[in-house]
Amino acid sequence: MSMSQRREFSRVRNSGKSLAGRHLVMATLADPAVGHLKVGVITSRRVGKAVVRNRLRRRLRALLSKHGAELAGGRYLVVVARKGAGEVNFRALEDDWLRLARRLGILRERHEADDPSGHPALPADPAAGAEGAGGAGGGVPV
Repeated sequence: MSMSQRREFSRVRNSGKSLAGRHLVMATLADPAVGHLKVGVITSRRVGKAVVRNRLRRRLRALLSKHGAELAGGRYLVVVARKGAGEVNFRALEDDWLRLARRLGILRERHEADDPSGHPALPADPAAGAEGAGGAGGGVPV
């Protein structure tokens, strides 16, 4: 669920714990009354023009979608994009996001299959072993 009220943002920024990374600033405030994770994303004009800000918001939402299950609930989370964040690739943004989330202590334990960089392991491709498995059609699915 997303945050929409200015007082929520202000409360997290003023009363919560905040850390700055190379591309993002992340602030969090535990609140058991919330019961779930409430997220707010701030992308000011300092980050870039509208196209850049919108692309950055989509990337940040993708990060939340990808790693949302690993985040502890019952808290507010505010993610602020820093100047230059719109020019970096997704992997650099993800690395910064994961590093800040770990330092803030809001990530639950990782699975053993994850690689040391914090990126989830890619699933095995069951179709990879079926290539050239005889028969007509040259491996093209029917």
